[in-house]
This record gives sequence, C-alpha cells and structure tokens, in this order.
Amino acid sequence: MRAYSVDEVGHYLADGYWDEAGSASPPLLGSTISVNLAGLTAANKALVKLALEAWSELGFTFQTSSSRYADIKFSDDYSGGYTNWYERGGQPLVNVGPDFTTYYGSNFDGYTYQSWLHEIGHALGLGHTGNYNGVGTYGVDNKFANDSWQMSVMSYFPQDENTSISASFAYVLTPMPGDIAAIEELYDLDANPGKGNTVYFWNTNASGIHGRIGRELHNGNISEPVTMTIMDYSGTDTLNFSGADEAVNLDMRAGHSSSAFGLQGNVLIERNTIIENAVGTRRNDIIRGQEASNNLEGGAGNDVLDGRGGNDVLTGGHGNDTLQGGSGNDVLRGTAGADFLSGGTGLDRARFENVSTVIDLANQSRNAGGAAGDRLRSIERIDGGNSSDRFYGDRFSEQLLGNGGHDRLEGRNGHDTLSGGNGNDTLVGGNGDDNMTGGDGSDVLVGGAGLDSARYVSRASVVDLEAQSRNAGGAAGDRLSGIERIDGSARNDRFYGDRFDNKLYGGSGHDLLDGRNGHDTLGGGNGNDTLFGGNGADYLDGGYGQDVAAYSGRSVVVDLQRQGLNSGSAEGDRLKSIEDVSGTGSDDVLRGNWVDNRLLGNGGHDFMNGRGGNDRLEGGDGNDELIGSTGNDTMFGGNGHDHIISDSGSDIVFGGLGADEFEFRGGELRVNDFQNNVDELVLDRSALGLNGASVSDILEMAEVVNGHVVLDLGNGNTVLLYDFSNINALTNDLVLI
Repeated sequence: MRAYSVDEVGHYLADGYWDEAGSASPPLLGSTISVNLAGLTAANKALVKLALEAWSELGFTFQTSSSRYADIKFSDDYSGGYTNWYERGGQPLVNVGPDFTTYYGSNFDGYTYQSWLHEIGHALGLGHTGNYNGVGTYGVDNKFANDSWQMSVMSYFPQDENTSISASFAYVLTPMPGDIAAIEELYDLDANPGKGNTVYFWNTNASGIHGRIGRELHNGNISEPVTMTIMDYSGTDTLNFSGADEAVNLDMRAGHSSSAFGLQGNVLIERNTIIENAVGTRRNDIIRGQEASNNLEGGAGNDVLDGRGGNDVLTGGHGNDTLQGGSGNDVLRGTAGADFLSGGTGLDRARFENVSTVIDLANQSRNAGGAAGDRLRSIERIDGGNSSDRFYGDRFSEQLLGNGGHDRLEGRNGHDTLSGGNGNDTLVGGNGDDNMTGGDGSDVLVGGAGLDSARYVSRASVVDLEAQSRNAGGAAGDRLSGIERIDGSARNDRFYGDRFDNKLYGGSGHDLLDGRNGHDTLGGGNGNDTLFGGNGADYLDGGYGQDVAAYSGRSVVVDLQRQGLNSGSAEGDRLKSIEDVSGTGSDDVLRGNWVDNRLLGNGGHDFMNGRGGNDRLEGGDGNDELIGSTGNDTMFGGNGHDHIISDSGSDIVFGGLGADEFEFRGGELRVNDFQNNVDELVLDRSALGLNGASVSDILEMAEVVNGHVVLDLGNGNTVLLYDFSNINALTNDLVLI
C-alpha cells in the first residue's frame, strides 16, 4: 500500500470518502459561520471555542448565535461523538457526549478536545481518511499507508498504530496537513494566518490557537502528548523551545515534521509555510533550517545546527556544538565550548565575541581563548570582538577582522582581506595580493609579497610612504611597509608614494595624489583631483570631476590629445579623464584636447595650446605663448612679455604684467587690460580677409562704444579693448601682418 500525498489526502477527505460511503457530500457552509453553543456545559463550551479558533486559522469566521437556525448547532447531551444533518434546514448538529469528559477529561490537551476538532471538520464538509465510520483498524480499513493523526484529525488511527511513519502517540491540537488541503479544495477562503513576526511556543506573541498553546506550555498546563501543524504566511517567524525540558529535533522545511516535548514527529510545518528562525533547549538539540535565511540558536547543550540554504546565522550557545552553514553566506557563532564550525559553500564567517581569541587556520591545535578546542572548516572570514585577538590564515584567501582591541592579523598565503578595527593593530599580509584596513588607532601594516593595498575609506587621510611621520587623519600613527596601493575615502585625501611603483586611488572627494618615483598608477575617482605622476612612466586617471595632472622639476611636454609626444618627466605618461595640466617652473609645452581644459604654465617660458573646447590658459611667470584655438577661451599671460593668439570663438584675454602681444586671427576678441605704448595688437590680415589694409584703414573701422574701443573688421570679426577709449592712441600699438 502506498502513501498518499497531502493533496491526495485532502481530495479524499473532501470528496472521495463521501463517494465510497455512498452518501452525498454535506452542504458547504460559507466563510462566515454562525454557531449555537447554548446547550453546552461550561467545560465543553470552552473546548469548542478553542477548536473553532483552530479551524479559523484556515480563514473561517465563527460567530456565536442563540438562534436555533444557526449554521452549526452543538450538543453534549448524547453519548458518543458524531455529526448529523437531521436538524431542520439541514444544518449540522455536532455532538460530543458526556461520556467523553467523564473518561478523557476536559483539558485542552486531551481526546475530548480532539473529538470536538474532528466533529467540526465533519460539519465543514470533511469525511474520514478511509472508508470507515465508528470503528477502524489500521492495516485493514485504511486506504493509504500514511493514514494517521499525523496527517489528519479526521483519521481514526493514532500515530503509533501506523507502522509506515515515525511518530509518537499525540493528541491533535490543530487541523493537520490533509485537513488544510481539504478545506482549500472545498472553500475559497482568504487565509492569512500568523500575521507579522510570530514567535511560537515559549515567549509567544501568537494569537488564536497557537497563542493558547504557547501560554499553556509556559504555565506548565500541557501534560499529555500533543501534536500540531503550524500555518503561517507572513513575517519573519520563530520556533522558540527555550523553556522545554526535552531536546528538540527540528526540520524547518515546509511540509516536514519535527520532534519536540519528548515526542517524535509531532510538530508539523504546513507545506506553504516558511519559518525562518528557531531557538533550542538546554539539552542536545538538532535544528535544521531550510532554503530561506535562518537564525538558529542552540542554547545550552551539545547542539547540531544546519542552516541548509540561505544566508544563515547559527549560534551554538554553551556546549560543544556542531554548526553547518550549508549553501549561502552564513555567520557561525560557536560561543562557549569546543565547537565544530563548517561554513559549507558561499562566503561564510565565524564570529568570536567578548573574549580574546586565537585562531590559526593552518594549525588549529593553537586555537585558544574564545576558540579553545574549536575546529573550523570552509570558513572564509573570521570576526573578532572587543578584546585583543590573534587570527592567522592559511593557504587560501580569507577575511580577518579584529574589530575592537589590539589585534594581530596575519593572512599568510592567498589574497587576504585584513581589517583591524578599533585599537592599535598589526596586520601582516604575507604572500598574495592583500587588502588591509587598519581602522582607528596607530596600526602597523606589512604587505609582504604581492600587490598589497592599504585602505583608508572611512575618513580623510594623509599617507606618505616615504615620510610616515606625516601620516594624519585616518592614518595618524600608522606605519606601512611593503604596501604598493592606497585607497582613499569619500573625503579629501592626500597620498604620497615612494621610489617604487605605486597605485594611489583617491576615491570620492578632492584628492591630491603624488606618485613620486617609479611607474605609478593614480586614480582620482569622483571630485576635482590633483595628480602628480612624478618621475617614471605613469598612468593618471582623473575620473569624474575637473582633474589636473601636475608636474614639477624639469621642463615637460604634455599633449592631452597626442600623448606619444609627452616628454621630460611626463615621458611615457598616459592620461585619462584629465581636463587640466599644471606645468613646472621651467619652459613647458602644454596642449589640450577637445574638452574644456585649464593649462597652467607656472614659471618658465611656456607654450600652451587649448585646442578644442572652452579653455582657460594661464601663462604664469616668464614670456609665454598662448593659443586658444577653437572654442570660447580665456587666457592670462601673467608676468613677462607674452604672446596671446586668438584665432576663433569668443575669447577673453588678460595680458598681465609686461609688454604683451595680442594676435587676432578671427572671431571675437576682448582684451581686458590693453596698455597704450606697452602692448601691441597684431592683426593677421590674411586670416581676417583684410589683405592690403593699412593701419589707417583699420582705425577707420574703429569706434568707441560705452567707453571701449571696438574694431569691427567685417565677417563677424571684432576686437574690443576694454576700458580703452583713445582710438588715435592705437596708431603706434597696431601691427599688421
């Protein structure tokens, strides 16, 4: 004989039984049902109300009524337990006689209550789970192998009479899986049991029948063996057995049974129900989760916790516990005792809190303190607490986090992530490409072999790999060695490299990055950053924002468009997302590209060409030559005798100190500080279409507008000399080429 599925049992209860019994199915009631309890004793009335609460979990609403025509009438006048439909109007009469209370009592955890639950099931339209009525024998009258109270309150067979299942004798407190399936087939109800984040059994906040179960357990009023099905469709829910005297064996998967209260197979989870969390007893528990993310607590005792799928949190408690994360990214907390922590697949962490801990993943006999006697397997991350911990990795890639206290973290082999947290920590990367975060305090970061990174991402920091006494902000007091890469924060950081090949990344904020010597990689990130490549062939990536590549020392050629021409200390440099260039104190050649550039010559006799875009060119000291090219450019000659060329667009120029030469080739030019008998205005007649024109011809085109000389040279070409109004004074200052 085969076992039936829950759906098959439900269908038999709803339809098959009545067909085999040769009777019509009873008339169905609605979702709101009136009940007449007037004829019951006080004890039976209390039991019936509890049984109605249990059935209401499925979506029914029961309303008491004194009418003789109520949907269901209840009686305890006649011996035996039965339901008939002989009343006027065909409504069911449910009877559980006085012989039941005499023999079984009137407690919630007894057979009298279960009989009321059973007979109400008939009134709602359910048959039995086999073709029997009044009496039945397992092995003779059952239709399927798993016919018992574990499947349905409508069964005649206690669990221990059924030889095909593993379940203890227990009285039924709720509709069971087959009953729920039958009601779902017969009725279109809006069931939403277990609203919110529900705690079952101890410390319960459940309503209805499960709230009553939890309170009775807490008060010690359940002395008989009991079984129930939990049906919960919302929230993050918990099975709490913290007050139980007997160990539990929980399987939290939907549609499976668990063992509690010293029984076997007596706590069932309905097939569409997800229970996320569980709390064990002070005994030796076994708790297994499901595919959702679980929070499992073993409590005292030597417990086995298995998270299965999902991102689980497993806490062993006191005792020697076995914690198995399964798949997903799990957190394992053995706490007291010699525990076995197995992460499984995913990125799993072991957490040790409140006591100093030593963990050596390569030689676990050294484990001490909070990890004394512990064994760890498939653990990718270790978290310390507020005490001073020592964590040592192995040949794999781990994450070691000290958190509080003065910690020592050693990654050894692999590409490790070390984070000291608060306190004065020592971080040793070992072999591999390691990421290290010292955190607060004066930390020592030792990179070792590989490409190692120091991360200062929490607050603004100054890190100088050559002069570490200058370290400040988040790096104050830190000492770094064997570090090739530094990562900054969302604030304004300053990082200085050394003679080796460094990688400096500012992150967000307005950062200053100086590679010094070596072939460096500088990444500004978001913000307006200043990048000094220094000597060597460097890669400068400004990122988002208005970023500047800055140079010092000997003369450089920097060409943002044709970078193969870069020379001097810029030779070999590759520039990306760089809008601005700041030259040296020597004679530089700076050329922009098609975006809006800012070129700063600083000292020396510089040549600058903005090319496309709306550029800003600043010559600084020295005799500089500035060419705006296309776009609307702004040019400052600075000190010295500067040659400023405006050849298209609408340009604004300032000559600055010294005798300057303003050359105009077309477009619109505004000279803001033209000095008579000092500066010269040079007109390119060929470019302007003025071949053969003389100075006097040009002056005839001039007029004074609002106190400024304006030369309208035709074809849209104009020159405005701001705050200069003497046209005749231009005779000696005008040069035609």
